[in-house]
Amino acid sequence: MIRHQADLARTLRSRICASFFLAIVILSACNRQKHGQDRTRFDDAALAKHRQATMKIYNEISNPAHSSAQDFVAQQSEQDMLHIQRVVDLSLKPVPIKDGAFHEVIPQPSSPVATPLTHLEQNKLLGMARSVGRLEMSAGSSDKALKGTAFVVGPGVVATNCHVVEAISELGTQGRWQLKSQATVLVDFGEGPEHFSSNEFVVSQLLAYPEQKGLDVALLAISKESADKRNSLPPPLDLSPQKLSRNWGTELELLGLIGYPDLRTPMVADPPTVKIFDALRASGNYAKIYSPGAITSVESLAGFDFVLHIASTYRGQSGSPLIDRNTFKVIGVHACCAFYSPDVQSEDEPLPCASMLFSRPEANEGISSWSILEQKTLGQVLPH
Repeated sequence: MIRHQADLARTLRSRICASFFLAIVILSACNRQKHGQDRTRFDDAALAKHRQATMKIYNEISNPAHSSAQDFVAQQSEQDMLHIQRVVDLSLKPVPIKDGAFHEVIPQPSSPVATPLTHLEQNKLLGMARSVGRLEMSAGSSDKALKGTAFVVGPGVVATNCHVVEAISELGTQGRWQLKSQATVLVDFGEGPEHFSSNEFVVSQLLAYPEQKGLDVALLAISKESADKRNSLPPPLDLSPQKLSRNWGTELELLGLIGYPDLRTPMVADPPTVKIFDALRASGNYAKIYSPGAITSVESLAGFDFVLHIASTYRGQSGSPLIDRNTFKVIGVHACCAFYSPDVQSEDEPLPCASMLFSRPEANEGISSWSILEQKTLGQVLPH
């Protein structure tokens, strides 16, 4: 009887998760119709309605033994709700990369999105992962604070997000942003949490950033040899120059994301998300993570394209490459995450490109490679 109840519960959760994924796709389709509308913060009625919807999701897809879910939602203020990250599709499990191989820490249920990687796909993705590193800063101490993810896009050039760069930069005397003078900024391409000078490459300059609000990509100049002079900078990843089609939905567009979630500090996320990433944190052995996903839509706003996707992400993965699993080219730079919020527009940032134009509760977003190459300031630095 107990086994039957457990089987029934598992079946029910599977069906609910499938329904939840379908709802994500439907919500994305609806949002495509309104992407030009103004996006405002919750009013009291909308916040109350959102709390109810959130608790309903918890009741359906969270572990029934997770008694803190309802308390968690009830304790959040409006401002908190707008900044709490959530995994969009709980069935998509992040996969650590260590010793040049994938390590499946969390069992991945079979799904159309998380299809098993072929030997060729594994080799392609693991090869690309060598060119992805964690962007860190130290200021007068041995501690290196994780600021985000960066990846090689040209000889001596890495790409990341503007909002990541904002944390390591300051406004110079000429009115241009520059790296903080009292800090050391580097990119570490290591796979684990430990630091070795053979994996570290010093960042020397903020090369380029757009003036456009919301075009959340910046380029940094980086040393072509490691701090110990033993290794050369990994090869650049190819940015796709193709403008992505908006005829999504006719077939599933699979992608992969490689980056560095912050597994070292307390998480600011909902309980199911914490549960997923705590499984990676518990081992203490991992840092570089591959996340399978898919494109839900491509939207234009303010003259450039956003790639909306459902790969599982967390803080620290800002600046990660979005990799097309058909062409193995980078089709975008992951910029931000799904929050417990409606479509919102953030406060203006001192560095305009670091401002977030919108956030979606049902998808993560990135800036398309086509938009990056077409932007004059960035495009003239990047190889075409």
